[in-house]
Amino acid sequence: MVALLNDTPGLECVTPAGAFYAFASCAGLIGRTSPAGRVLHTDEDVAHALLDDVAMVHGSAFGLGPYSHCLCTG
Repeated sequence: MVALLNDTPGLECVTPAGAFYAFASCAGLIGRTSPAGRVLHTDEDVAHALLDDVAMVHGSAFGLGPYSHCLCTG
């Protein structure tokens, strides 16, 4: 998961130490436009734009914007 996140332009993620989730910075996506034409102003906008492809919660929900919390199930 971390490798896939780091291979995605605009995302950065460090390898978690024993956690079952990845907490990726989406700062590189802020200000960009999603494929659907939505301007990504915040980490919450990024999370909503990606919600169809990845289970994620905007980092601001944890007081940690501009990160997003990606959940892994496999």
